[in-house]
Amino acid sequence: MSVQPGFQAAERRRAEIAKVDENSARYASAFVSYTTTGWGEKLCPEVKKFTTTFLERPSVSHGLSVDGDALIDGRYPRVTAGVHKWLQDENGFYVGAWLFFVIETVGLQDKQVYVMPTPADGMIPTVKMASPIPPDPNYTLIHDFTFTGVAMKSLPSHSLTELL
Repeated sequence: MSVQPGFQAAERRRAEIAKVDENSARYASAFVSYTTTGWGEKLCPEVKKFTTTFLERPSVSHGLSVDGDALIDGRYPRVTAGVHKWLQDENGFYVGAWLFFVIETVGLQDKQVYVMPTPADGMIPTVKMASPIPPDPNYTLIHDFTFTGVAMKSLPSHSLTELL
């Protein structure tokens, strides 16, 4: 049995569309690391460029590790980190990000002192007062970001110019 010419043309077209789709976009990840020391609010001064070009704004995840074995029980760093500005190329694609960090431990907070209830009202008032807390350890934190989304397979433009 012979194959109809119309069917062959349709199959060639379907294969070409699948090839173009597969080669033009994919689900990809880019990884960025940055190190901070101490606590407070910090901005990464330079843009962190991705190793791929995202077609849409990628999702962001963040994790961290402590460099060394300097953890003090109950004084673990609490960190909020993210992107405060995106770098987009001339086509509106996402090629990098500027990062921010907010790092604190219990040493930045005041303690609350609970006063014993009085027999008259039975209420337990709290009095907020500064208490002598040893200074925070000067933790060195390694922040690891993962950016995930649909990206082009071709190299980003900044990679090409860096190679020349």
